Amino acid sequence: MSLLTLNGRLRPAVVVLAFALLLALPSIVNGKPFLFYDSTHYYDVGKLISSKVLPAPLPGAEAGGGAADLAPEDTATPADATGGLSSIAGGRSPIYSVLVYVLSSLFTAYGVVAFQCVLVAWVLQRFFRLLAPAASTLSQMMAVAALAFLTPLGFHTAFLMPDIFAGIFVVAALILILDRDLGWKDMLLLTALLAFSATMHATILALGLVLAVLALACRFVPAFRSGVNPKAAGAIAAALILCAAFGAIYKKGAELVTGHTLHNAPYLAGRVIADGPGARYLETHCDEGRFAICQFQGTRFLDHNDFLWGSYGAAENWIESDPEVKLAVQEEEKAFVIAVVSAYPLQQLQAAFRHTVTQLSYFGIRETINGAEDMMALPAFSGNELMTHVPNLEGCATGTRCQAQNPLRQAWGSLVYACLLATLAAVTVLVAIRLPRIFAQAAPVERGPQKILIAGLIVLAVLLANAAVCGSLSGPHDRYQARVAWIAFLVLSTGILYWKSVRPDETAA
Repeated sequence: MSLLTLNGRLRPAVVVLAFALLLALPSIVNGKPFLFYDSTHYYDVGKLISSKVLPAPLPGAEAGGGAADLAPEDTATPADATGGLSSIAGGRSPIYSVLVYVLSSLFTAYGVVAFQCVLVAWVLQRFFRLLAPAASTLSQMMAVAALAFLTPLGFHTAFLMPDIFAGIFVVAALILILDRDLGWKDMLLLTALLAFSATMHATILALGLVLAVLALACRFVPAFRSGVNPKAAGAIAAALILCAAFGAIYKKGAELVTGHTLHNAPYLAGRVIADGPGARYLETHCDEGRFAICQFQGTRFLDHNDFLWGSYGAAENWIESDPEVKLAVQEEEKAFVIAVVSAYPLQQLQAAFRHTVTQLSYFGIRETINGAEDMMALPAFSGNELMTHVPNLEGCATGTRCQAQNPLRQAWGSLVYACLLATLAAVTVLVAIRLPRIFAQAAPVERGPQKILIAGLIVLAVLLANAAVCGSLSGPHDRYQARVAWIAFLVLSTGILYWKSVRPDETAA
């Protein structure tokens, strides 16, 4: 028995490493990791946090505050009255921020890519082992290669954004739900991974609540009851509680250390204004003098980003307003949004529904593959310290947008979208056709293909929930849905692996 194999099969650690290498290939072909504007903010917040606990800057990091660089889309000067980065740091995961800063400083941006690739590779290996245990290592590697190149997975795994952790959370939760024989050590490990992933973004908490409800609901469906883990809902709930507790402790600790209250940018206020009801409320209620946000009465914003950052040239916007106004808008945001929704409930509901439907069709990779080039065209981002840790950006400094308009790259993006669209259609049809048979048989759900169908049903529900959360609360963006849409391809490919690896009589539902 060799070091690489165990009873004729590759050892799990070797499989994980092979999967991780496959997942990194799109960024290697691209010549650099994938970036977004917010990547610089995570780096800056991570540097700020690290400066409070580390005796000296890390190798490769400049002394002083890289956070002082103005980034017009989403940051503030540290010297302002609202506490600088504290004005937006409440919306940035401290754990992910520190990971980006530390790993990029020590190993270049590929350090972050390597970390994310290994985590994704591990959950993929566990997923295949659970639902297609007889599949060969070679066939699993082919499935991962397809996931890396034909879905957003390979791009988001190498993306310096916390988006990939939404997908990690969902797949880890599926393993918890569908593995009745999970030992307590594996249960704790998966719960810890869920809690860790949930700290990366507030929207992952919302997806966690949906998954906890789905896991609990499976316990009350006779056809599913015997095929799901009765402890899954509790484990997911425990992970969410741990995440919420960490968030509260971090916020309080940061306030004690910095002397400033951490805030989020007023995303919801921007959303209701951009949707129309908020703007209408400003026009009709500002004579009451109730809200500081009335300063923006009469300003036309093209979308919520225009209100927040002046992305489309709004003369007055939140990030460039006086510090006192910025802080007042943040503190009154909840009351303002409640007032708007109370005044125009139907209009806001219609807008939320419209954004949800739109978000369901937005799962491309344009934001991901062109992010670095878009950022290098803007001095506020191209001069950020993070960019010194990203290889092969030199050509972008000329303002030519590097390869952003490369026909091959654009064709790749179109191929990914078409592949995922076909996958979503196939999974929807298969679930709609096969699940009624499971209910009709009234037999225990214990076999592989039946569990794969349950996974497909849960994934479709999660995709709908994700579109509702991200689309209605922030606005439709490709990367929001792309971060989890690849899981449909994972479920479909796992079904194919199962079907190819067992006897024909075993595949009969």
